[in-house]
Amino acid sequence: MANNIENKNIQPTQLEMREILIAKIKNYNNVDIKSKEVTNNVGQFYAITAHIKLADVGNCVFHSATLKTVSYNKRIVKIKCVFTDNENLKQDMKINRDSVFQCFRDIAPDTITSISLEDFKDQSEKLHLRIIASTIKGASLIFVYKRLMDFVKIINEKYGNLFNTPLPYIDDVKPVPIIPKPISIQNTVYVSKPIQNNVPAPIKYITPEANTMYIPLNNNINFIMSENIIKDLDQEEKKLQIIINNIKLLKQTQINYISNSNNNFVSTPINIENVEHNNIVSPPTFASKVKQSLKL
Repeated sequence: MANNIENKNIQPTQLEMREILIAKIKNYNNVDIKSKEVTNNVGQFYAITAHIKLADVGNCVFHSATLKTVSYNKRIVKIKCVFTDNENLKQDMKINRDSVFQCFRDIAPDTITSISLEDFKDQSEKLHLRIIASTIKGASLIFVYKRLMDFVKIINEKYGNLFNTPLPYIDDVKPVPIIPKPISIQNTVYVSKPIQNNVPAPIKYITPEANTMYIPLNNNINFIMSENIIKDLDQEEKKLQIIINNIKLLKQTQINYISNSNNNFVSTPINIENVEHNNIVSPPTFASKVKQSLKL
């Protein structure tokens, strides 16, 4: 009986504890385990790091993650989960950070003790975004891995489509000209100037700064684009109104000419030669006025 009690109280060695912790997680294809022996004021133990590949999961919201822990009983698991390098995605994650954090806490209740979002630079000074979290003492490495994968899949489903649809940029958008039909009045053809259908410039994303208040992205874009469209339509309306006014003026000029001609009716047909020889002068038309003004 005493021997059984002693056997129950026997603690595994640090090497045995390392093997227990990594026994299941090392069998996953996207996990690479690294460990090294460490000695400090606590004693001798093993530091364990699990590198997790996430670039092929779902909509590729995350690039990779690491789980770091040690082999003794009072261990905690430190989580670092790196987002894919996409400015649209990183902007959206910063705006929705509270929702993302709550999602992680709901997946692993009573396990996550702290969670935050931070920018960091790699060895080449390139900037990335990652989530950092810690667990309670004694957390299982395989349990944390499974909950992390659940979190990754949910975030991929919820936010993955927000950055996969590229927005058009100014260089990619070419204005489409609207060419009106020629207007023919009394054998005189007037062609109005082609009107450019200006496409409003898209909103480019700006890297957020600290202490900045963020407005929901989609609503902001729709509001600004609507204002630009209204301004462009106002300009088009003014251009078309000028054309309409010119047509009305041409029409009225022709009506006045016909009215004057009826009042001064001559039985002999009048042609251009008759006008020159008999010095009959017709009322000036709008076209003749424009032509005369150009000469001046």
